[in-house]
Amino acid sequence: MRISIEEISSGGMGSVWRGYDTVLDREIAVKKIRLDQVQTREQATEFAQGFSQEARVTARIRHHGVPQVFDAVLAGSFEAVYLVMELIDGVPLRDYIQPGNPLPLSWVAAVAAQIATVLSHAHAIPVVHRDLKPDNALITRDGAVTVIDFGIAAILDGGPRLTKTSEVIGTYRYMAPERVLGNRIQNPSSDLYSLGCMIHEMASGTPPFDSMFGYELQRQHVESDPQPLGFTRPLRPSSGCPLLGTSQRGRGPR
Repeated sequence: MRISIEEISSGGMGSVWRGYDTVLDREIAVKKIRLDQVQTREQATEFAQGFSQEARVTARIRHHGVPQVFDAVLAGSFEAVYLVMELIDGVPLRDYIQPGNPLPLSWVAAVAAQIATVLSHAHAIPVVHRDLKPDNALITRDGAVTVIDFGIAAILDGGPRLTKTSEVIGTYRYMAPERVLGNRIQNPSSDLYSLGCMIHEMASGTPPFDSMFGYELQRQHVESDPQPLGFTRPLRPSSGCPLLGTSQRGRGPR
C-alpha cells in the first residue's frame, strides 16, 4: 500500500508528492497528472503519453544520477496514471542560482561534470532529455546531482516518442538553435547546448540569453552570441557557494 503525504513540487504537466510505501517501509515519490491543467481530451492524451514516456525512459537509463522507477500505472484514464519513483532529498539547482551572484567555479565544474556523466550514459542508450534546465537538476546534501523529468525525452533507437500537438517542446531559455528552428532530427548535442547555457548561468548569475518574450528568446539563440563571461563575472574569486558551502553543510557537489 502506498500513501501520498504532501505535494513537494509541481510543473506544467504533473505534480510530485512525497509518499510512503507501507509494504517496503520506505519513503517514495509519487508523480501524478495535474488535473487542473487538463482542458481537452487532446491534452489528456498528451499528458498520459508523457507519463508513459517518462516511466519507460527513466527506467531504461538505470544510472545513479537518475531516480529509480519502482512502479507505474500507465493504462486507463489520465486521472488514474501515476509513477512511483525514488524520493530524492535534494534542492533544485535553480534555488542556488542568484542573479548577479556567480557560484564558485569549482562548484560549477562539479555540478556540470555530474550532469555531463548522466547525459553521456543516457545518450549511449540512446536517449535525449530535451528539457535540461536548472529546475530539472537536484542537489542533495552530500553534493550529488540527480537529473529528473524525462517526460519529453526522445528515444533514438526506434522506441516510442512523445508527440505534442501545440508548440515546440522544451524551455526556450535553454533551447538549442536547431530545436528552435524546428529540426525534427533529435541530436544529443542539443542537450549539451542546454548544459552550456546552465554552466553560463551558474558561472555568471545570468543566463546567456534572457527575455520575457518567447519569440525574442528563440531569436537570440539562433542569431546572437552570448556576452562573454569576462564581462559578467567579477574578476575576484567568489568566497563560497551562498547556499551550499563549507560553512553551511560541509561539502559542495562531488
